Amino acid sequence: MSGLSTMSSSSSSSLLASPSGLVASSVASSSHTMVQPSLSLNYQGCMGQQCSFSVENCMEKLVNGTLLSEPVIRSLCNKLKEQLLTESNVQQIKSPVTVVGDLHGQFFDLMELFKVGGKCPDTNYLFLGDYVDRGYNSVETILFIISMKLRWPQRVTLLRGNHES
Repeated sequence: MSGLSTMSSSSSSSLLASPSGLVASSVASSSHTMVQPSLSLNYQGCMGQQCSFSVENCMEKLVNGTLLSEPVIRSLCNKLKEQLLTESNVQQIKSPVTVVGDLHGQFFDLMELFKVGGKCPDTNYLFLGDYVDRGYNSVETILFIISMKLRWPQRVTLLRGNHES
């Protein structure tokens, strides 16, 4: 079963996430939600044409049980790689934050966690890794989390677990 923990504080505090763990910090936090426009990505189609898709559409397809095409998956992964390369190894996380660990490909547990913990962008999420392995829906799980990170980069923080390399 996946782990869920909500860290909430009325004082001005936040967490710092790094590959070696979490460190508490006393930096001011903000609780208002900013509306971010839809994120569209492009990829090379099978006939060489440029195609585009929205990250929201990918998330909707995954929730509805539809697998994404290989070019769309490649585009999502490449965009995430670009984004992660611009981020520091130590991330400041605004509180309150919902901490999620050890999903191990349990996609439907992830969907249940959003019912309990709240949906993005209304909730900050810190994913502790171990997104894949064991469960039947590892691909859907990691793709949904990637889509969340691309859609709400300030609300979703990803750490690498021992199953991600």
